[in-house]
Amino acid sequence: MIDHNTLPYIDLGASTEVLREYAKEHFGKVIHPSAKPETVVDRFASIYFEETGVELAPVEQPAGDGDGDPKEDEPERKPIAATILVHDDEKDPSPICGSVQYQAYRIKRNTNVRVSMPILETLKNAKNTVYDPETMVAKEVAAYPFSIVEYHYE
Repeated sequence: MIDHNTLPYIDLGASTEVLREYAKEHFGKVIHPSAKPETVVDRFASIYFEETGVELAPVEQPAGDGDGDPKEDEPERKPIAATILVHDDEKDPSPICGSVQYQAYRIKRNTNVRVSMPILETLKNAKNTVYDPETMVAKEVAAYPFSIVEYHYE
């Protein structure tokens, strides 16, 4: 029996291709390529239990018709804000300042900051052009590299 603690994380919500590959790579078992998705999930759960003694719990599916898109009669939730983390810049350690729709903002670097969606879109679209010193080929890069930590909904 294989120790499940030494295996990489997997859940039954993974794609059928991922489940097939995991079963083949970690347990040496092949799940038939023409098997239906629900059969692949059931077979993978069975293989995992046989090999590790651990029963994987089924993953709750989101509302919708199964294709990953929400039902057409359900309103789509849109974020109203996001928490971002603007990365440090060795050349310019100062905060990012600007305004969007008459709303001024000042974003401190290397700190989680909640911003409105218009400010987030402005930061996504802010680009600088840099040139390769050897070939002088131009490339656009993010003016203010940042990571989205979390979206906020109504």
